[in-house]
Amino acid sequence: MEKEVEYILSRARRAERLVFVWNPRSSKALRVKKEAYEPIFEALSKKFYSFEIAKAPVPENVKRLNAVLKDGDVVIVAGGDGTALVGLNSVVETGKNVQFYALPFGNFNDMPRTLKRHRQGTIKPIEALVNGSHYQYAACYFTMGMMAEATEIFDSPVVRGKLKEGGKSRPVFSVLQLAKWYFRNKHRQFIMPVEIDGKFYKKGLSDAMAVNGASVAKMIKGGDMASTDEFIAVKGQLTSFVRLCVFMARGILFRVPGVKDTSMKFKFSRPTVVEIQAEGEYKRVEDVNTVEFRKVNKEVKVL
Repeated sequence: MEKEVEYILSRARRAERLVFVWNPRSSKALRVKKEAYEPIFEALSKKFYSFEIAKAPVPENVKRLNAVLKDGDVVIVAGGDGTALVGLNSVVETGKNVQFYALPFGNFNDMPRTLKRHRQGTIKPIEALVNGSHYQYAACYFTMGMMAEATEIFDSPVVRGKLKEGGKSRPVFSVLQLAKWYFRNKHRQFIMPVEIDGKFYKKGLSDAMAVNGASVAKMIKGGDMASTDEFIAVKGQLTSFVRLCVFMARGILFRVPGVKDTSMKFKFSRPTVVEIQAEGEYKRVEDVNTVEFRKVNKEVKVL
């Protein structure tokens, strides 16, 4: 972390203001304060602005941060998935001339990993639309269906407590928890019969993914399409254990299996309920007629 902070300071000294986005109530708040907040504040105290994430949904925190950002800011997020999403969505929504970066204090750190690969460059996020209206932006990925719902297990007190301990056993523990959940739920139908870009899937699907960044939940290689006009579109029936194993093996060893595209639109035959996950943050959305993932022509400047 020391090297990351040194990099930020080397680039941010010329900025008009540094906006430090963090959650003082998070499980890693003490680490954030000691390893990032304090050294950056000490070096840039006269132009340091602390933005604290409130105990509220991501969209509400995005609105709060929108009112703060100014042209010329350097926006640094330090925390987990929710904190990173707040920063990314605010930067894109406001369209301010700012530079953006994320420090890895979460469980998976997909966004910091992707942004680090694009230092001093730009990325183009993916936008999700629900029933034709803007839902959210993501720098790395969206998932819908089984994998999106599986994210909920990481919010249980027991699992979160184990993940907080860290260590080399954490990835193995995560996989075991996912496996248990999978065998309890693999007979369910996750995505109802749906038309995707003109093709009708009568039996529905288990999963759909729009992958933009370097990784998905740390384990799967995303291919890193963040600086391009495309993302990797994935759709399939992964409730079969064999298919799921093949998918995971390909994703871990090579790259998430899918095709490059600029958009992927889902049209349901009747209003339905779907789970949509953006980089670890999930939400159950009701009365859904259409969902679209698309690459947007909005560049985010990376510090």
